[in-house]
Amino acid sequence: MLTSINALNQIKCFAEAAMYLNALKETETMSALLEIIYQVADEESVEIKKQNN
Repeated sequence: MLTSINALNQIKCFAEAAMYLNALKETETMSALLEIIYQVADEESVEIKKQNN
């Protein structure tokens, strides 16, 4: 489970960095996709943490 959480955290970090870089170009479609990726990874990590408790 820890590996899954670590992978999801890496995805979240990637999405955050990509959102920052994308903000420089202000591409709305890409920004929306990156936000969805981040939210899904965040929700999955929260769900895994709940299952472990």
